[in-house]
Amino acid sequence: MIRPLGRNGKGETNMKTKFGIVGCGFLGNIVADAWKNGLLEDYELVGVTSRTPASSEKTAPKKVTSP
Repeated sequence: MIRPLGRNGKGETNMKTKFGIVGCGFLGNIVADAWKNGLLEDYELVGVTSRTPASSEKTAPKKVTSP
């Protein structure tokens, strides 16, 4: 069996899938909470946006990196 080598040279990748949240309503907050609680450990949150700055600031973590 041939396996492509990942970034660590052992056939595995340590890269996380990057995602952003567009819209900080009901569903956007569910996704943000799931990420903050470690339920999306294979993903890296890279941004949050909404129609109003107050809404996106409320939803976004203080530091947008993996928990």
